Amino acid sequence: MVEEYIEVDVNRNVTIPASSSVTETLSWQTGTDLRGYYTLRASTDTQETNAKTTQRIWISPLATTTVDDFEDQDFAEYNGQTASWTTSSTAAIEGTYHADGTDTSGAELAIVSETGLAAYPAEAGTLTGRVRHEDSTSSVGLCTNATYSSGNITAYVGEVNFNTGKLILSRYNSASETGMSAGRTQLTERLISVSPQTYYWMEMKPVNSSGELELLLYEYDSSTDTRENLISRIKYTDGSANALTATDTGIGIYQRSDSTGAYIDYLQAE
Repeated sequence: MVEEYIEVDVNRNVTIPASSSVTETLSWQTGTDLRGYYTLRASTDTQETNAKTTQRIWISPLATTTVDDFEDQDFAEYNGQTASWTTSSTAAIEGTYHADGTDTSGAELAIVSETGLAAYPAEAGTLTGRVRHEDSTSSVGLCTNATYSSGNITAYVGEVNFNTGKLILSRYNSASETGMSAGRTQLTERLISVSPQTYYWMEMKPVNSSGELELLLYEYDSSTDTRENLISRIKYTDGSANALTATDTGIGIYQRSDSTGAYIDYLQAE
């Protein structure tokens, strides 16, 4: 779990940011770190204090549940081209194994799960995963709001494209599991600086009832399993008639590989 903080000058009234609140009572004491929980809220609060120093408010993240750590060494809970994935111990982060994409055709491929895993992100939740590709011309990513029907995949996909140096958010509608490009609508992208053979921390917030979704990419410290500096953030509202529905909570993993080495590990949900 990632622990973060905000620093505030408490020599005046402190306004908690508009999209948040502190859900524990905090002791406003000079020279003391203030620990509490930081959660989403629509309104603002102010807290009176006469302390004379900059204080640190610690932000404890929401509890996370492991979705898939790939320790069972199979993809029985997934649909799609599961033969294009195996498990490997080459670069595991959590435990012994990670997902390892074996396709080399350059096709856009995803496998998705709607049931059978330990947890799935809710509408207001987040899917996180550690993503990496060994090849500088390939892509790897995560899927949310995913469904599978008669050989077709529908999902939002967040993709790190190492070839173009971009973070890409796309929507796939009834895309063939054997090659999804025909069902793809690229929604938006951001230029990023990333390197192959390096793990990154990806977060996807599934689409909500207003059509809003979010994709974030961070640097990653595998020694402490923590996200580091934010690389890029995409917020997007999908107003299309083909937008996906918030009630579909399936997840998935994605690769577009010219050579092997699409690594994904330790999927979690909030």
